[in-house]
Amino acid sequence: MRLTIGGRYYRLKWVDEIDGGKTFGECDPPDSKEKEIRIVRTLRGEKRVETIIHECLHACHWDMDENWVSSSTQEIAHVLESTGCMK
Repeated sequence: MRLTIGGRYYRLKWVDEIDGGKTFGECDPPDSKEKEIRIVRTLRGEKRVETIIHECLHACHWDMDENWVSSSTQEIAHVLESTGCMK
């Protein structure tokens, strides 16, 4: 699936495993030629949504640190959950 995030094209790719199972998603740097966001395909529910949000935030704001991305992910996921979007 091709996505536009932050004015850049990314390919969303579902994968079996990332980093030996240590992480659920990853995003290529915005200056990469063939940028991808990779998400572990077996994720479901809230964890899948949170991982997609997390990696999309990296794509939009590559310059932000991991703490900002993680806290923003949790805040957005909370809004989606409380408005019934994650049911």
